[in-house]
Amino acid sequence: SPAPPATVRATAESVSGSSPTVLRPGQSASVWVDIARLDDLMRLVGDLVVSRSRLVEILPKMLGAAPVVIEALDMITTNFERLLRELRGAVMRVRLVPLADVFSRMPLVVRDLARESGKQIRLLFEGQETEIDKLLVDQLFDPLLHLVRNAIAHGIETPAGHHRCLHCPCR
Repeated sequence: SPAPPATVRATAESVSGSSPTVLRPGQSASVWVDIARLDDLMRLVGDLVVSRSRLVEILPKMLGAAPVVIEALDMITTNFERLLRELRGAVMRVRLVPLADVFSRMPLVVRDLARESGKQIRLLFEGQETEIDKLLVDQLFDPLLHLVRNAIAHGIETPAGHHRCLHCPCR
């Protein structure tokens, strides 16, 4: 009999946070999230920063309180600050996507332009794993496409033009 399908554990935890989400092979570990929801999360993080600041302001006013209470509040504040930094970083990382998302659309365009212009073009990418904000990725495609089209139109010769230049008297 065939082997049972393998399961893959995603890094995301379930809503309850108690156990990891189990995915079957072929299931995506990604979800589409509206940028507005991420912005809402960042606003909430900002509100938490303000709340933490208020808590820190209260600590010096409690000098007359029992040292045990002050120490406990100090530990809570320190932990709160650490969790806040982690939350802010996690929310910001959610917005990041690899530049490969921009680059992946280029080969087809370059292939078509090379065919139309009769030019031989080899397209190489570097830094595809670099992650930037999703909004920037979306805004980068058109300017990069313009640069690539210009490079093909004005910076790359046809094989015949290149051959002529190698034998021209100006060399």
